[in-house]
Amino acid sequence: MRGRGAVGPSARACACALLSLTFGCAQPAPAPDTDPAVLRPDPAWVPTPAPEADAIYFVLVDRFADALDDPGPVDLDDPHAWHGGDLEGVREHVDDLAELGIKTVWLSPIFRSRQARFGEWGAFHGYWVQDLQTTDPRFGTPADLRALSDALHARGMRLLLDMVYNHVSFDSPLREAHPEWFHPPRPIEDYDDPVQRVEGQVHGLPDLAQERPEVDAWLYARSLAWLRGAHADGLRIDAVRHISATWLGSLQRRLETELGRPLYTLGEVFDGDRRRLLETWAESGMQAAFDYPLYYALVDVFGKGAHAGRIGAALTADGVAPAPGRWVTFLDNHDVPRIASVCGGDLEQVRAALGVLLSARGTPCLTYGTESGLLGEHEPANRGDMRFDEQPLRQTIGDLLAARAESAALTRGDTRGYLLRPELLGLVRSAPGGEAAVVVVNRGAEAVAPPLPAGFTPRADVTSGAALEGWTVGPRATGVLVGSLDPRSEGETREVVFSADPEVHAVGGAGLGDWDPTHSVARVSAPVGTIFEYKLVREASPGSWTWEQRETNRYLLVEPGDGPLHVSGEEAPTWPD
Repeated sequence: MRGRGAVGPSARACACALLSLTFGCAQPAPAPDTDPAVLRPDPAWVPTPAPEADAIYFVLVDRFADALDDPGPVDLDDPHAWHGGDLEGVREHVDDLAELGIKTVWLSPIFRSRQARFGEWGAFHGYWVQDLQTTDPRFGTPADLRALSDALHARGMRLLLDMVYNHVSFDSPLREAHPEWFHPPRPIEDYDDPVQRVEGQVHGLPDLAQERPEVDAWLYARSLAWLRGAHADGLRIDAVRHISATWLGSLQRRLETELGRPLYTLGEVFDGDRRRLLETWAESGMQAAFDYPLYYALVDVFGKGAHAGRIGAALTADGVAPAPGRWVTFLDNHDVPRIASVCGGDLEQVRAALGVLLSARGTPCLTYGTESGLLGEHEPANRGDMRFDEQPLRQTIGDLLAARAESAALTRGDTRGYLLRPELLGLVRSAPGGEAAVVVVNRGAEAVAPPLPAGFTPRADVTSGAALEGWTVGPRATGVLVGSLDPRSEGETREVVFSADPEVHAVGGAGLGDWDPTHSVARVSAPVGTIFEYKLVREASPGSWTWEQRETNRYLLVEPGDGPLHVSGEEAPTWPD
């Protein structure tokens, strides 16, 4: 954290007066039909759509930069306490983010929130919202938020606000003013029960009943007011698994109708199950969702030594089961361990993981401090203070984002595998017009000179700037080439036969039953370049399946060729007695 700056009393007094007059912030939340505007809503405001070369940067406001005098206690030595970050501190670093290649800044919730701890846990993160009427004084005024938004737009950047629709804080005035707005207080005991998951309390937090007309109207009005008042370009939606997807879809459609154009919404569907995630995403109508299946693959490969095919399977699954919108990819966030800790503090492994993230399909999202190598395995350590003095990964991130912005293949190209070995993964991304990129992940202890895909002509190495002749990828590193690809080498499909034994099936991710053996397959038709992650099963009796005895999953690259691809020559399965 940087040291606090000084703000003149007259400026602060004027800002607070504006806040009080505009919002009546000392009053309980009014009914929706008399709800005051957030800031001054600008009916002419039109959100900026996400660019193809978008790159998102998440800021946990309290932990980023402190520029103003703090209205409450600050204790930098206590990881659960407030540390003083504010909106003006973010604004002062907008140029740094623009130079890095960031196109969109996503702020943690900036609304008035709980101040005190709950048990041992601090409230600094902002997700314990008291009301959606105004900004939290610790972060600044609505005028500070608008100034940050203006600074971003002046540099061709965008602003995402984090909306908490699922719950409010334990001590929110809404509980007393409108007790009927909440579901009955009960915990979630079975996260697979759709009713418990949506109506139960997440960590005991009061759960809003969005199906009630007055709650729906209030959340709609607040969302529209913040979009127009802050000149925000989109919304990140918290805890999507715990909100009715039908309601979210309705909210999305109504906001878009009022705004007169599509609205960028990014959903946190915290689920590694791709099928369930896609179902929720499609029903909610959100434009984008965080790619948790890829996140778990990246963590497993770069942090736990898993087969690189895990990454290939996650990235090529789109060819089998397309997503309803744009994936947002990430290496960490404020709810999971920091990637530097996942990699055991080895920044070269973080660099290798960044090579995959910033060359993958979708929109990359970086958490504040990734460029600084911030550590932290658990809360609150994974929500540490931003460090501006040492940023050993900044150059790597900047170079990869610059290359991404200039390459149609890296921003919108399809993804297919072309090389798969136990310690080596090769992916090719191609866009209409012949623009292409090759990504090679080497998990071995020695440098390799990997083969390149047929029809690919390299133009530049964007990871190291190395010579193209005799191109190599270093040990446990990621290499990225941009160039061109003969389009005749694309577009094939091939049938895969997993076993000569008709009773033996494959079960895996997309296309292979989504890890449900009752939907396993003996054969499947898939695009060439698809990578499957799977295990073998056999039907012991009608409706009863036996899994092969194998600690690790199998991986298969669907290679080009004539006729079906028979996999029966691979390692024979071992079955339990």
